[in-house]
Parts: sequence; structure tokens; C-alpha cells
Amino acid sequence: MLITLVAYVEILHVWLFPDVSLWVLYLICMILAYSYTTSGFRAIIGGSLLAVLFVLPFLFFQPLTSESIELWQFVPCI
Repeated sequence: MLITLVAYVEILHVWLFPDVSLWVLYLICMILAYSYTTSGFRAIIGGSLLAVLFVLPFLFFQPLTSESIELWQFVPCI
């Protein structure tokens, strides 16, 4: 268990959060693991639902490009 946690936190630290200290990532992973094991299936479903709700808007987000913006719409009428 501990070797898996160390490997997971190292990957998170190197790839995603290089500015965050390791102990913070360890603490977050341990809190998540504790809550999942004590709460059981309900906590896993709740975490999954939150992950889907946080990711879902980004799937439908279309960034504005210079081709999609028509600047004449922002000119005031004279």
C-alpha cells in the first residue's frame, strides 16, 4: 500500500503539480483513501459524481478563436 501511494504521489508531483510540496499530496491522498474506506460505496459514488460534474463543462467548452469572433458586433452604433 505504501509503495503504491509513494509511486502515485510522485507521478502526480512530476506530471501535474510540480509546485506543490509532496507532503500536501500525501495528505490529500491519505484523506481520500480514509474517507473512501470508512464511508464505503456512498463515498466512491459521491466522488465519482463530483468528478463528472467538474469535468463535464470542459467537454462542451469551445474556446474563442479569432475566426469565431466578429469584431463589428462590438462597435457601438453611431
